[in-house]
Amino acid sequence: MKQNKTMQIVTTALFAALTLVATLFIRVPLVIGYVNLGDVFVILSAFYLKKPYCIMSAAVGSALADVLSGYVFYAPATLVIKGLMPIIFIMVLNRFKNKTSIAPLSLSAFCCEIIMPVGYFLYESILYSLEVRIAALAFNAVQGAVSAVIAVLLILILNKTKLIK
Repeated sequence: MKQNKTMQIVTTALFAALTLVATLFIRVPLVIGYVNLGDVFVILSAFYLKKPYCIMSAAVGSALADVLSGYVFYAPATLVIKGLMPIIFIMVLNRFKNKTSIAPLSLSAFCCEIIMPVGYFLYESILYSLEVRIAALAFNAVQGAVSAVIAVLLILILNKTKLIK
């Protein structure tokens, strides 16, 4: 039992670190800037970790990325938003019998990713004008969509190859 708990804590820390690194350093260039891939690991943690662990992994890894990149004022919102995302993923996925096929995974990932642009849009209402928030909303939606697609593909590949149980 103790070994299992230790393994869960270590895996949680690993996913938090992967979320942090992917947010800070793995970037997909777009026509107007880039998107980071931190949310890929938020979704992966929701699929592979138990609920309290994936929430901690997603929230802490993402908020640390805000702090380390100089956006400390976003860290409180990120803790809440990224903490909610795995909950939504799990809630949607649990409605399906076959949790490892493309349709339930895709729906769960996209529902989870809706939280991110909407959450930041609401948080930014105290920081920015409506025009700035709408532009950020669109950009965050693209980032969420890219992350959802990549995460679903990774889950399908990892499950097929049985690299992660």
